[in-house]
Amino acid sequence: MKRSRPFRSDIIFITGTDTGVGKTVLTALLLQQMRRNGIHALAMKPFCTGTREDVEILRSIQGDELPERLVNPFFYPEPVAPWLAAKNSGKTVRLGSAISRINEAKRCCERLLVEGAGGLLSPLGSRFTALELIGELDCEAVVVAPNRVGCINQVTLATQVLASAGLPKPRVVLMGQQFPDASARSNRAVIHEWNPQIPLITLPFLSDLEFAFETRKGPPKTSDKDFFKKLLHCPEMLVELMQFFGAAVNAAAKKTENKVDGRSVRQQS
Repeated sequence: MKRSRPFRSDIIFITGTDTGVGKTVLTALLLQQMRRNGIHALAMKPFCTGTREDVEILRSIQGDELPERLVNPFFYPEPVAPWLAAKNSGKTVRLGSAISRINEAKRCCERLLVEGAGGLLSPLGSRFTALELIGELDCEAVVVAPNRVGCINQVTLATQVLASAGLPKPRVVLMGQQFPDASARSNRAVIHEWNPQIPLITLPFLSDLEFAFETRKGPPKTSDKDFFKKLLHCPEMLVELMQFFGAAVNAAAKKTENKVDGRSVRQQS
């Protein structure tokens, strides 16, 4: 799936090694921080099954700037893979339809975050997965994985699949766990040693938001303005995160410096 078109930097696709690994947590954190930095960023989750909890998290940050038909155009109440849920309901979603909705959402903002459903190769529609979406969009991919035993293999597989499709190397984000196992201390170093060309960062366990997802207690209420402020009380983590993404989250604003809780963060090329 090699592409001749230039790499597209105005869309960032957040995929993962599995479902429930922290994609929405990262998407929400990036969305919140980019908007605080003056970038008109929006987020969407094209495919959702079971509930719209993840979508409500994103809407609690960006409000109703994107209509429901764009923030989550394909929703099915059956909690299975989107392709199967659509098939069971007598519907078919083709790649072109999904791409059209994503491009329409992009026209509403400077930078669009697209959160995938499930893992990189989870079936989303008629003969396509997140891999085909990323390839068709020619956009940057971010692979989210839980920082626990098994993530070395999962990250290696996901990054190799993207590389074999001729796509740009992804950024990898390891998400801290509430109860870290022994491997959490070494996973980043091992992945870097075996895949030194892959940009990699580890984030700590973001207790408030991740705990809500892990226990399925539901999203924060949109009226709880202090909820995401809790995620912003870790300036060191935010500085590292914004430096890690560098121009990917700052180029739209044409800035060489951004502020994170009053501190300067210089872009990296």
